Amino acid sequence: MPLYQSLRDRLKNQHESIRNIIHGLEESRLTKRPEPDKWSIRDNIAHLAKLQTIYIERIDKILTQDEPQLQNYLAENDPEFGTWLKRSTNELLGRLDGDRKQIYQVIAKLTDEKLMRVGIHNRLGRLTLVDWLEYMLLHEAHHIWTIFKLVHPREVK
Repeated sequence: MPLYQSLRDRLKNQHESIRNIIHGLEESRLTKRPEPDKWSIRDNIAHLAKLQTIYIERIDKILTQDEPQLQNYLAENDPEFGTWLKRSTNELLGRLDGDRKQIYQVIAKLTDEKLMRVGIHNRLGRLTLVDWLEYMLLHEAHHIWTIFKLVHPREVK
């Protein structure tokens, strides 16, 4: 399956909406947790930035190994995630931009044959690289929606 236009567009630009959504917010708003056990806006951004590094590794494995086994990622089980939570919002957004550019540059050059390579997820099963990208972007969209709701808690239920 080729890289269809909506997937290509979201891969290139979807993450940029975060900057627009949080524009003008003070750091105290970005770090305020809605409940003690719920992530703040910045926590969500840290998760997306860290997770993108995981996707870079997964893409590499899918492209270089035959049907690699890929495990479910949980931030709570990641010993490095705590250091990502300590990074500034600007640093996290910069990382998100830089890593996304890297992903886009790799993906945009791939043939349809390469895009059909498969990775096997322990929960999701066999997914082509196109499916993995769709999954990545849908997961990201979920967190962007969460960020939007945290910015506008009264307007959005």
